[in-house]
This record gives sequence, C-alpha cells and structure tokens, in this order.
Amino acid sequence: MTFVTPFWPDYRAPKFKDKRYLDGKTVDFSHEREWREPHDFTFRLSQIEFAKLNTYEDMARFPRELNDEIGREKFLLMENYRMIERLWPVHNLVIVAEEGFVP
Repeated sequence: MTFVTPFWPDYRAPKFKDKRYLDGKTVDFSHEREWREPHDFTFRLSQIEFAKLNTYEDMARFPRELNDEIGREKFLLMENYRMIERLWPVHNLVIVAEEGFVP
C-alpha cells in the first residue's frame, strides 16, 4: 500500500512525457497533497492561512475563541466573492477582449 499520489505535472521533463509513463497523461493533484498525510496532522490554529466560510452569518456562529485564535482577517466569505462577480463579472472580460473592446 502506498500513500503517494503520482506526480506527473505538465512541466515535467520532455523525456517523461511519452506513453511509457502513465500513458503520457499529466497527473498533478498537488493542490490536494496537504490532505494525504497517513498520520495525525498537528498544527496550531495560528498557523492557519485562511478559513473559507459561506456567509457572514456563518462567521457570526463560528466559535469566538477559534475566530480570535485563527485571526478574523484570515476569514474569506464566499458571499463577498459572489457579490463581486455579480457587480463585475470577470468571465465577461474575455468576451469583451475578443470583440476588441478592451477597457
């Protein structure tokens, strides 16, 4: 049994991009590697880089002592990002640029 995920990123050496290695496929799950620890993963709350919550109400219900220990500035509220997307839909910027109307 192995705990290692194959790592064949797109930027690997050209000699490893042929069919002999994973049928030439690119495999890069590095964004998930922090969850592939076969032992207990210990950390201090102050080491958390960010916490993602859905709404401000979720943050209000979050335990205050954890909120203080992690740091309120590290909480990202997805409702803020949804509002930004509604007001300034970045997915439309590509269409605008392709039509030649670059702001």
